[in-house]
Amino acid sequence: MAWKQHITLAEVKELIASPELEVVLANLLPADIAEIISLLDQEDRVSLFAHLSSDLGARVFEHLEPREQRPLLSALGATRAKQILGDMHSDDIADFVGELHPEQAKAVLSLMPHKDAQEIRELLVYPESSAGGLMIKEFLTLEQDRTVDAAIAAIRENALTNESMYYVYVTLQNKLVGVVSLRELILASPEAPLKEIMEDNVIAVSPTTDQEDVARLLSKYDFLALPVVDRQNMILGLVTIDDVLDVLSEEATEDISMLGGSQPLEEPYLSVPIFSMYKKRVTWLVGLAILLAFTSAIMERYEVVLETMIALTFFIPMLIAAGGNAGTQAATLVIRGMAVGEIDYRHWPKIAGMELAMGLMLGTTIGLIGYARALMMGESITLALTVSLSLLIVILLAVLTGALLPLVLRRIKVDPAILSSPFITTMVDVVGLLIYFAVAAYFLGIVV
Repeated sequence: MAWKQHITLAEVKELIASPELEVVLANLLPADIAEIISLLDQEDRVSLFAHLSSDLGARVFEHLEPREQRPLLSALGATRAKQILGDMHSDDIADFVGELHPEQAKAVLSLMPHKDAQEIRELLVYPESSAGGLMIKEFLTLEQDRTVDAAIAAIRENALTNESMYYVYVTLQNKLVGVVSLRELILASPEAPLKEIMEDNVIAVSPTTDQEDVARLLSKYDFLALPVVDRQNMILGLVTIDDVLDVLSEEATEDISMLGGSQPLEEPYLSVPIFSMYKKRVTWLVGLAILLAFTSAIMERYEVVLETMIALTFFIPMLIAAGGNAGTQAATLVIRGMAVGEIDYRHWPKIAGMELAMGLMLGTTIGLIGYARALMMGESITLALTVSLSLLIVILLAVLTGALLPLVLRRIKVDPAILSSPFITTMVDVVGLLIYFAVAAYFLGIVV
């Protein structure tokens, strides 16, 4: 149940200095409390945080945005900050510290025990978008000769400090050799050694594995966590399903922004300064405006064609819209297929063949519509043929470009999402006009 069904924000503010607030907060989840805190001013945030236990405070702090975490931690004071950091999970601390200025990061790490601080430094070595940047250091490993009963006892002992007690990872001389789920432990005989019930075909990743590949593996195998191992197959940490859900949300946000012709926002829309949003959006628009400038140059070059058959201008919107839409369709399907692991660069011959056939089918269909429309308007056969043939060629070219260009970009290690809908549409506009006037010049017998 959402927190708004328990209490209103106004009621929270009235209870800030009251012991009754603890009773209210006890009925809310950490994510709900974090949402409430984000709506309060700084003074009330600190006051509300005083009502939270150390463990609950840590869970709430992990759900806050970095822009909210920094001033709040400073306002809490060293003692309280040390308690919060001590109960946070390693990956969340690493995310927080990674957003700080080096001097601020050093001050935060100084509040932590040396061993914990060293673990955070190790996590910060890896790129934020890699398995190493996502992994947590809290996990349970047991040697393969340990019994099921011993494993269950170890789980009970470590449950409070372990974020994701989904699996027990089995080792032989500290090297990962197997994994046992909680379900398998519960169903197994208490005296059975782990090596008899473990799954020895362990799916693991290296710390440099990209976060999208990690998400794909977790989705493919329906895992709740994935071990991260070094070259000696020694386990370094775990990537858990909750972190991958955050990754998928971030990736989707980024792709949607770029497909719309904008850089992704790092903060909620309503919190972004107007000039920052301007910088995010103006780059694409300037680039597209420069590209569109070529359309006027094309129309100027083919001015004599337009003067000969002025009705050509009536069909320009239809031509560029059909081409842009067809190209965007193809690009969206291919980018989606790459995102979920269905296709990659090796499939380009089959994709090219499919889109060639699709382009001919779509182009013929739309071309016939253009041909019929021209005749219905009372235009000549020459103009009708010009429109229909141009539509066929433009749509064919658009779908091939939209389908194959993302594969080329992925091959050269460039995010295909930069192939945004406005970019494809604008590119097809320019090329489509060039094709349209060239076809018209051919039919009219005009040398340009």
